[in-house]
Amino acid sequence: MNHTDIIGRQTVETISKTKGITKQSAINLISRLKKKRLVSVSGGGRMKRIYTIHALPTEDPNGFYTVVNKYAKKKLIPKYMHYVHGKYSIEDAIIDGLNISDARTKEATMHLFRHVTNWKMLFKKAKRNNKEKDLIKLYKAARTKMRVRKMPARYT
Repeated sequence: MNHTDIIGRQTVETISKTKGITKQSAINLISRLKKKRLVSVSGGGRMKRIYTIHALPTEDPNGFYTVVNKYAKKKLIPKYMHYVHGKYSIEDAIIDGLNISDARTKEATMHLFRHVTNWKMLFKKAKRNNKEKDLIKLYKAARTKMRVRKMPARYT
């Protein structure tokens, strides 16, 4: 399954014409390449689907900026690609937001306090990174600006 001749932006029709295969075979080829993470898709609906075929497998960033942009009202443009292998919780994202220590990032990180479920894990991770005081300060700032879940009294 050599795909080097179809690298770049393609449609099903251009793939079938380039490879000399039927339209259904081209769809099957795209499906196999998707499973190997060699294809990203754009378009669809009324627009024609455009498949971007890569030479190497691509990974979707699933780290800090993905979590923050999901929950924050002000979206952040990623300064770097943050890849995480395994679980990445909201608590991890709050600690990473404290480590970045940018004003806009901290403001977006405040929104994550609404979704914290495990305060114990959050403070354990903050203690590991020596960020407990920064965490409490950010939490108090979030309490004054917006509605946030209440932190258990033993952590304040």
